[in-house]
Amino acid sequence: MADHLITNQPSRAANPGRGEPNMNKPRRKSLQDLLNQLAEVRDSLEVIKDEEEEYRDNMPENLQNSERYEKADEACDNLYDAVSSLEEAISSIETAIE
Repeated sequence: MADHLITNQPSRAANPGRGEPNMNKPRRKSLQDLLNQLAEVRDSLEVIKDEEEEYRDNMPENLQNSERYEKADEACDNLYDAVSSLEEAISSIETAIE
């Protein structure tokens, strides 16, 4: 009957504090490769965001209340959100491979 008892103790595999690694080397390498790719995408997206912000900010005053300005402003907001999301994803993956 003792063979069927369930304990609340974690297994060694689930407890990295007992000398077992969190993740094996090939998965960490794969995640590091993805981190590098995500960082490149983030950097490229940030350049485009900066260019769009410059376009919006240098729009003539008579266009600053126009639909064209509003679309550029919305694009800037969306690009900012995309960059932030990528940064959050990068941070989460970095934490996972620590």
